[in-house]
Amino acid sequence: MVFEQALADYDVAKKICGLLIKAESLRRELASRIETTASVVCHLKVAD
Repeated sequence: MVFEQALADYDVAKKICGLLIKAESLRRELASRIETTASVVCHLKVAD
């Protein structure tokens, strides 16, 4: 039972990491298109 829960937790963490990596890639792509940095895009998102 403990092993199964740990495996399920690992799968969730792996998916979250994948989504975070994809989000960073999208921020960089958007920043490139509007000729700014990913940091600026992130700050715009936070200000929303």
